[in-house]
Amino acid sequence: MHSYARRGGWWARRSLVPVAVLAAALASTPTVASATPDTSAVDAAGTAAAAAPGDPALPDYPGLTPRSRASAAVSTTPIPCGNNGSDKNMQRSDAVKRARSWLSVGGVPYSQNRCYENQYGDYRTDCSGFVAMAWGLGGSGSSFWTGNLDSRSHTISRGDLAPGDALLRHTGDTSENHVALFVKWSDSAHTAPVVIEQTGSSDTIERTWTSSYASLYTPVRYDNILEDVSPEDVPISGDWNNDGIDTVGVFRPSNSTFYLRD
Repeated sequence: MHSYARRGGWWARRSLVPVAVLAAALASTPTVASATPDTSAVDAAGTAAAAAPGDPALPDYPGLTPRSRASAAVSTTPIPCGNNGSDKNMQRSDAVKRARSWLSVGGVPYSQNRCYENQYGDYRTDCSGFVAMAWGLGGSGSSFWTGNLDSRSHTISRGDLAPGDALLRHTGDTSENHVALFVKWSDSAHTAPVVIEQTGSSDTIERTWTSSYASLYTPVRYDNILEDVSPEDVPISGDWNNDGIDTVGVFRPSNSTFYLRD
């Protein structure tokens, strides 16, 4: 059975497929990254990974009171961090779930020179290592920082921010560089975001940024992010870009939106 809808000025034919088939297709969609894990920051002896740029703790986190408690008692290891395989496809809810795994242990102590390993991989315990973990980035868990996260993400408009996206600031000034995972908006005007971040003053924390502070950051989206599948979603497939190849997608009646794997 087929359905038709207008997209970009042309009509696309969409063949309805079972939910189970859609789920399998999403799970098996090739990642953008090469099949060979990206370990460019690591040489055979691991010295390059140890020297990979990092993101020092900001000198000040506006509105955030420095911790008055001892750091969480979790085990960390020196960099370089382990190899986490290839980049993963990541549903939005899973990215947030992974981020909360560092919160659930009481927060992971901030360091540019340490790694924390749990069921989601082994990553450096600074702000970019934290976001790399939430997104499921492959290769060495100590090879990402604010200066190269754009190799796995792209800029989006502020109004398009959704759970699992990130707010990134990389100016080249180490007193300004930072990244945090976006969770939701705290206000109806969509100016003050709730984020989970790895901070030098309070380790892992979930909090609300002010609109003025958030405006300093660029919204970015992981290249392999996937929309969560809702029970109401109608599975579809079709040739969205006229390249002769059908790909999967869903239609969500509640907001009249098509989510297409393009």
